[in-house]
Amino acid sequence: MLFLRKRWKLYLYLNGLCIKKIYIDENIKPKEEIFVINVWFKKNIFNSNYIKTIVRPTKLIYTNDKNKETHWEFEYEKGIDI
Repeated sequence: MLFLRKRWKLYLYLNGLCIKKIYIDENIKPKEEIFVINVWFKKNIFNSNYIKTIVRPTKLIYTNDKNKETHWEFEYEKGIDI
């Protein structure tokens, strides 16, 4: 029998619009992680049909424990100057 992990759905929002849904393990704390996401078909927002970006969830919007869903607002990861 396959090992079934308990996974949550993480919805990422930018300015109130849902940009991406990803699956995360239940032990991961989204505020402490960064995610590399691929975004398709959001040309009206990003002026491109495909982008790959690094984001960090910053603000919790809503959590549904029954359906294992969590909704977060995110910011782009800025990086450092060398």
